[in-house]
Amino acid sequence: MKNSRRWIILSLSLVCIALLIPGALAAYTNVESIKRVVSTKSMGEDVRFSSNYLSLCDRSEENYPRKMISAGTQGELQIPISICNYPQNDITRTSDESIRYTFEVRLVDLEGHSINKDTVIYYQDAGGIRRSLTGAELAAMCLVNGQALSTETCSMNLIGNELPGGTASTHSYRIGCAAGNVLCFREVMIQLKAIPEGAEGLLSTKMLAGMLRFLSVASQSNQWTGTFLDTGRATTELDAFNYELSGTAEGIIKLIWKPQYVEPGIWSLEDMGLTESDVVKDAEAGVHYVEFQVGGVGNPTQYRLQFYRTNGIPEGENWDAVRQYVSFSFGEN
Repeated sequence: MKNSRRWIILSLSLVCIALLIPGALAAYTNVESIKRVVSTKSMGEDVRFSSNYLSLCDRSEENYPRKMISAGTQGELQIPISICNYPQNDITRTSDESIRYTFEVRLVDLEGHSINKDTVIYYQDAGGIRRSLTGAELAAMCLVNGQALSTETCSMNLIGNELPGGTASTHSYRIGCAAGNVLCFREVMIQLKAIPEGAEGLLSTKMLAGMLRFLSVASQSNQWTGTFLDTGRATTELDAFNYELSGTAEGIIKLIWKPQYVEPGIWSLEDMGLTESDVVKDAEAGVHYVEFQVGGVGNPTQYRLQFYRTNGIPEGENWDAVRQYVSFSFGEN
């Protein structure tokens, strides 16, 4: 009788364990849980090649992280860019191998497309007057270690840079412009890449990359921009769109979208500090929108959002049509 009772208890225990295992596995394989772990882990923490402003990216990527640089309208602007052979958070973990790389600087528009010497860029001067410059004129103003970019290619390639292995090494580059020229760069970005040469292993497929945008003090009071980041591809190839809001001014953003075409992902709402219950549905106008605070000390200067299609790909769609799916307005506090 005692043996029978023991077998019953053992059988019940095994059943309970069997029932608990799927639940335990579900807790660790839930898609949302995995997404959050990946999104908070630095890509470069195990790679001994890093920068204070640039991020580790796949060489096949085209949309690089963007940095907003607040700048005064007076005085020379110089942004120090460092390239190191150790992770940013641990100078003791230096690369054993020497790293040779090309440092590339290029002018691009706000959607990330290269600017050529004949490209015309419009901006507002300190008096609010609309003016224009060619790509060649902007290249002559953009300085790397005091030297202007090529006015033919609107770029500069510094090749043969080498970080010796076995000891902590850093190269520094000064990116900027002369006094009084900051406002000329309001509508462009400076794309930077550090591309390893002849690298093996992980560095053979990676590079450091980023894009800088100068926002002058004079323009910060009303300067927020919204940009689709996928414009290098045909819209018909995309099931979703990456959209970036960027700026530094303090105020309220009203982000608007057309639900018959797209809806933001739940993680995009969370990145703005919102939930689905914060979405306002304006049936009369045929739009949905959210409002949230931006700017101020410690708040993000950019938000990368994903908008997913809701009804497939419309016939004859192009980027001009897609740009109408999402819009925003900004109001100062």
